[in-house]
Amino acid sequence: MSLIGTVWNKVLSKYINVYLAEGGPGFRRLPEAIDQAAKDAALARLKAAFEAGKLFNDTDMGKMEQVTITNMIHPSPGDPNNHDSVQGETATGGWVKGGHVTKDGSKQTVRSSLLLCVTTS
Repeated sequence: MSLIGTVWNKVLSKYINVYLAEGGPGFRRLPEAIDQAAKDAALARLKAAFEAGKLFNDTDMGKMEQVTITNMIHPSPGDPNNHDSVQGETATGGWVKGGHVTKDGSKQTVRSSLLLCVTTS
């Protein structure tokens, strides 16, 4: 992972590191090949949503010691808005919660902690 900055975690009352993933299932990313302006823009979007409490709820933020941007601006079948995919993690990199940071901040919503339960008869 490549460190690109920090965000203020209001629940923990401290700055936490933000990383750019260097790969994932089926791909390898070279962060040093990505334009610094693109990385700065992704960090700024994350910072605005995270610090305003528009990305994760306080319970989840209380478990997050770092955040990783896993994919930069893209749409997806589940979210047609252009967004960065991110995941909040524990200090050891354990997954807490994933989310999307929209390119258009007016479309940003907090990731719900609700669980869907399906029963069959």
